[in-house]
Amino acid sequence: FIETKYAAYMLKYDSTP
Repeated sequence: FIETKYAAYMLKYDSTP
């Protein structure tokens, strides 16, 4: 489990209106 990759994924897909 790559925490950095997960964080990047979250930042990339965190579409908060």
